[in-house]
Amino acid sequence: MVWLVMTIAAITWLDFSDTTYKVVVKTSDEKGAGTDANVYVRLFGENGDSGDLHLKDSATNKDPFEKNQEDEFTIPEVLSLGELVKCRVWHDSKGENTWVR
Repeated sequence: MVWLVMTIAAITWLDFSDTTYKVVVKTSDEKGAGTDANVYVRLFGENGDSGDLHLKDSATNKDPFEKNQEDEFTIPEVLSLGELVKCRVWHDSKGENTWVR
């Protein structure tokens, strides 16, 4: 069962020192999908990793990670990780429903 689909895009400015990452999360429409927990992501690239990033301020929805909802998060001014190779997503199990297993 798919609970989460994540899209990550990087926007590198002309000086190549800082990069803004856009993370888009699509929460499933399955029963029990969605969470009120604090959700985190760590991006891994050719040049290292981002460290733990809290996905809390959705640009598209006031209450992120609800059932059948797409949330967009902007992570500004991160040193360029180069080509992204993986990401890790997790939450702290607080609140109701926990879709990351």
